[in-house]
Amino acid sequence: LVGAPRILMSVAQDDLIPALAPFGVYRQSDKSPVRGYFLTYFVSGCCILIGSLNAIAPLISMFFMITYGLINLSTFALEMSKSPSWRPKFTYFNKWVSFFGFLMCLVIMFL
Repeated sequence: LVGAPRILMSVAQDDLIPALAPFGVYRQSDKSPVRGYFLTYFVSGCCILIGSLNAIAPLISMFFMITYGLINLSTFALEMSKSPSWRPKFTYFNKWVSFFGFLMCLVIMFL
């Protein structure tokens, strides 16, 4: 609950999604993303109000699968584009394993 508002603030400050610009503001005294905290509180509260863990679990699982799938896809794309800033230090890294991980996340999402 503390990390998500800071990530939201960083994305908003980078101006990647213009609609998120209001969340790029932080409190000057301790640089806390107060607006992000309120949004996180609201989203968490809505999930709690659903009241059934069985209703929330598939949604959370889909968010994790989307996250892992996009991370795999981005590592595959960086390797394919031969970006000079992409230098994986893992000895056994293979771009096709990343692509396979993306495909598996996509398949598991629809099962």
